[in-house]
Amino acid sequence: MICNQCGFQLKEPAKFCPRCGSPVILPQNAPNTPPQNISMPPFPETPPRKEKKQAAIGFAVLSLVLAAILILQNLGIVGLVAGSSGSRSGALEGKGYASAEEAVEAYVEALKRGDVPAILSTFAIETYIDNYDTEAGLSRIGAWIPAALSDSAYQLIGSDYERQLMLYSRQASISHGLYRQLLTYSAFLSDMIDSFDLGGPITFEDEEDIEEFLRIYRKSPFGNMLAEMEIEEFVDPKDLNEAYGSEANLKNMREQGKIFGCEEYKSVAARVSLNGESWLLTMDCARYNGRWYNLTPSGTLSVLLDANFYQYGLLPYSAVEW
Repeated sequence: MICNQCGFQLKEPAKFCPRCGSPVILPQNAPNTPPQNISMPPFPETPPRKEKKQAAIGFAVLSLVLAAILILQNLGIVGLVAGSSGSRSGALEGKGYASAEEAVEAYVEALKRGDVPAILSTFAIETYIDNYDTEAGLSRIGAWIPAALSDSAYQLIGSDYERQLMLYSRQASISHGLYRQLLTYSAFLSDMIDSFDLGGPITFEDEEDIEEFLRIYRKSPFGNMLAEMEIEEFVDPKDLNEAYGSEANLKNMREQGKIFGCEEYKSVAARVSLNGESWLLTMDCARYNGRWYNLTPSGTLSVLLDANFYQYGLLPYSAVEW
């Protein structure tokens, strides 16, 4: 007989295919064969010594491996899922913070160290995906927009496979935003923070132009500036843009909060020092189960301030649209 699903040659009689597990379907015209009485030798009460010894060795090796893994996990050397020390066991996100400002402070500290897992752990990852209201999001947009899939959380099937993809997609979206920020400021930033223009591309006439660009790029101070970033003060978003406190914007944020499935949703602004100059850092934050998480640096306040998509919530204070 041959399995109807995978074509595996079966040993008769068989109810399930040993390769794919599919039930074996007998042809309709196959005669009904009465079951045969097959005499089986009596099962020995005591297994042979050799098999017993091999089984004992196998269990001993398995026990040693499990013990070693547990020891390494307790020492923080091995983890089931990669993440920062601030993350819950097996989680991509951390435990959350008592306030939105604390979440932003944790983000800045991780950014200064260049610790990407720690940066990501300050954001809502599992919490964001598991609380996102797909129906509310589609209802508000009124359309299915494939171009927005990478930054949204459409949970249509609800399978474990889809959830895993969304979790890592969200991590990738945040990482990609930070990478765009690094590339942008490393390419455009020189000695003066107002000397860059994000409006157009940098073009090259010949190989010498490319070599000069790479020389300037690789000597960019932006990386060192991030390592020395300090929060000077938190600023009321309404002081930066009056539209933030308008009823229209507050209503918009309430509706957005319902889609995110959070208890509270707001923007946080911090004046930070970079290379002796004042910059503005923006972050949208959300509260879930009494704990605050970062959502995105390029959020509501960033849009109101006309920040460029590539700045990812970090712009020179002198460039802020008051």
